[in-house]
Amino acid sequence: MPTDSSEPRWQAGFARGLREVGYVPGHSIVVDVRSYTTGDELRKVLDELVRQKVDVIFVGQSFVALAARRATTDIPIVCGSCGDPTENGLAVSLASPGGNVTGLAS
Repeated sequence: MPTDSSEPRWQAGFARGLREVGYVPGHSIVVDVRSYTTGDELRKVLDELVRQKVDVIFVGQSFVALAARRATTDIPIVCGSCGDPTENGLAVSLASPGGNVTGLAS
């Protein structure tokens, strides 16, 4: 993960948070940042991550979490901004969300 001043703020914060709990990006953990511009590209990215059998998929928004959940039920998915996970279909309920998606809800 790059650490220059051109990286998005969330990447710097994510790397800082990892270091705070003992992970060093590029040393004790690999963070592979992917991007997409279309729904087809998103599906291809997610399919590739599933084929690579990554340990966790971190996404920023609920619609990407929904797409990731369609791509895998085995790999944990962490959503940085899930909105209301019961309303958008990411969780059955807050008490018992079920499935492989977790994250921050507002």
